[in-house]
Amino acid sequence: MTKTLWTAVGVLLVCGSLVAQDVEQRLRDLESRAARADGLATRVHELEGRLQTYEAADQSAALEASIAALSERQPAAGTVTARKASAITLGGQFRMRGEARSPFNYASTSTLIVPDNIFALMRTRINVDARVADNVRVFAELQDSRYLGEEGSVTADTAGVDLHQGFAEIEKIFGSNFTARLGRTELSLWNQRLVSPLDWHMVGRAWDGLLVSGTQGDFDIAGGWHVVRDDMAPTPAATANTDHLEWAAATFKGLKDQQLGAAFFWLEAASGGLSMGTATLHGEGKCDGFDWSADAAWQSGLNGALKIEAYALAATAGYTFDGDLKPRVSAEWTFGSGDSDGAANGKFETFNPLYSFGHYYQGFMDLFSWKNGTDMALRAEIKPADGWSTELAFHGFWLDTTNDAWYGATGGVIRPASAGASDQLGYEMDLSAKYTFAKNTVLWFGYSRFFAGDFVDATGASDDSDWIWAQLTATF
Repeated sequence: MTKTLWTAVGVLLVCGSLVAQDVEQRLRDLESRAARADGLATRVHELEGRLQTYEAADQSAALEASIAALSERQPAAGTVTARKASAITLGGQFRMRGEARSPFNYASTSTLIVPDNIFALMRTRINVDARVADNVRVFAELQDSRYLGEEGSVTADTAGVDLHQGFAEIEKIFGSNFTARLGRTELSLWNQRLVSPLDWHMVGRAWDGLLVSGTQGDFDIAGGWHVVRDDMAPTPAATANTDHLEWAAATFKGLKDQQLGAAFFWLEAASGGLSMGTATLHGEGKCDGFDWSADAAWQSGLNGALKIEAYALAATAGYTFDGDLKPRVSAEWTFGSGDSDGAANGKFETFNPLYSFGHYYQGFMDLFSWKNGTDMALRAEIKPADGWSTELAFHGFWLDTTNDAWYGATGGVIRPASAGASDQLGYEMDLSAKYTFAKNTVLWFGYSRFFAGDFVDATGASDDSDWIWAQLTATF
């Protein structure tokens, strides 16, 4: 009995001690919180006093500058770290464009008018840019491009998302100033007359292969090997073909505000029996308000059994005037050779513009190409207000020869050759405006009209065509 009593007393003493310790700990916590509350109250009182000082001295601008300076010291949004990468940056782009065109195209050689077309397109890109080592970078970009409402059933749609870009990049290879990029990537050279990512298109262009670029003295040097098409994927076959592009370019930048370049492209398209080399020279520059550019390209090789002999020329000149509106006027002339005798002489003389940004150079309506024809263009540009820019352009189109076809911006035939017809294809007017109303958010819209010429009238439907469009792009 005595043992039991003493055990109970011991338990009570232990419990009492624990309760006392718990009460003491809680008192310390309350005292700590009270101290922090007093500190916060003091800090609030101090900040209120400083704010009253700013307001009394009407120094709101200084206050905003202080806030901006504090924001700049904060980590950039979208940059995070990962266990196997020193930094990862997330980004992307959303773009929506609506179009209405009447008539939709001139592909018909009959007198029937192609129906009008109204549609909307959407492009969404999400990318990850990872620095996995001091000189190694990995970039991946997914893309979904679609016409709105294109699915017969949204619950049955299993296509649409693709890899737009995906590559590993190694900088300063072997201790040099060159970078090697392996995978799928966009390509752009100079003013994009021959090689362009064609960002206007809702899908755009990207190439699979190897790209090497860097600097050597006053020269920028680049080159690559790219698979254009592989018929062996996904199933090998006895007739499988691989189309590929190899190229090299050098750009001299040793002159102030001027640059000169030379490049060579070799396109092997076994599926079409094409083995073609393109040599090109490029120059561009500016001096005070004057700017200029010039391009020349020659092609040789074989197109099936035909020997290729084709060429193209382009020149621009512009001037930007002083003033708040920053008005600029410019003129442009482009020529691409055509085949005047339908290959009767054993030669193929139609210039191939490769992967050009024809949408900009040969008119927004995509009715002409740097191929079998001449384009004379005049442009006027102004910036009427902050964030605004506008452009008005006029184009005149003539075929080099009516023994060759009328080609659109993609290089495809709009109408076949018509010997004896007039070479006057028509005229185009493009009016566009661009407004940047928020950081990285741009609204771009415009109206274009094509005035059909004698060639169009003689070969089929010849109504003039109207096109109106509006595009919103948000990049993050």
